Amino acid sequence: MDEAVEFCQLIEGDRIGHGLALGVDVTQWASRQRRAYLTAGQHLDNLVWAYYQAVQLSQHTVEHMPVMHELRDKIHHWSQKLHNKISTPNQLYKAWHLRRNWPDYDAMRSEVSSFSEWAPDGESLLTGSEEDAIAKAKILWMRYLDSGLDENSPFNRVISVNCQPDADEIFASSLHSDADTLSPGELRLYEAIQDFLMEKYSRLGLVIEVCPTSNIYIGRFEKYHEHPLFRWNPPQPEWLKPGEKFNRYGLRSGPLAVCINTDDSALMPTTIANEHRVMRET
Repeated sequence: MDEAVEFCQLIEGDRIGHGLALGVDVTQWASRQRRAYLTAGQHLDNLVWAYYQAVQLSQHTVEHMPVMHELRDKIHHWSQKLHNKISTPNQLYKAWHLRRNWPDYDAMRSEVSSFSEWAPDGESLLTGSEEDAIAKAKILWMRYLDSGLDENSPFNRVISVNCQPDADEIFASSLHSDADTLSPGELRLYEAIQDFLMEKYSRLGLVIEVCPTSNIYIGRFEKYHEHPLFRWNPPQPEWLKPGEKFNRYGLRSGPLAVCINTDDSALMPTTIANEHRVMRET
């Protein structure tokens, strides 16, 4: 979701579709998921992104500072495995952000009039010196692009992440070569990041799309009351007071705008009127 907001440069009035990751109960998700499978490259992306969000959070709360050290150690471990060198979280985040640019930006420069729309960082990519930050990030970005075409790339190797590790795994002295764990501190951090982004998107004036029945069918919810709609825009205003149910870290100043929809009404047995009725009754 944050890639969509950042890469597409969303503005006031834009709508985000199916934003479940922004409000799903993290602890409950981890309990149901138990183990997640993804590529090593995706895992490193997630760690880098979470670290960057934690840095932003540190301006508002120090509660999650300890887990930042944990994330940094993991980033060093996985960047060493994938890039054969340790890259800093900042370098890797800048490389992630460069993905909003059209890969063949140099050849395109003379082909389109709206070069900055296709390559927002195009001028910096073309003129930056070898020593500056964007040049170093560019190397990591190009390596990411090249890995997408190589099935044998370490970036594309599938690893597992234990979302419910036992004590022995949490306190292990070293990381396994093809596995990782999700610590309780990380789960708390992700919940805080959700609140932080809800506030960020609310201030941007974004609207989040809600498709309750569809989400019950395909979003791994069992009951309508589990839907994050009630976290985004609570029926009880006091739930958003600092320290209360949906503002535990005091990061939110108000509700997030939502738009109730049916998703694909040819597949989902519902209507707009029914979605509003079900949510009102819930």
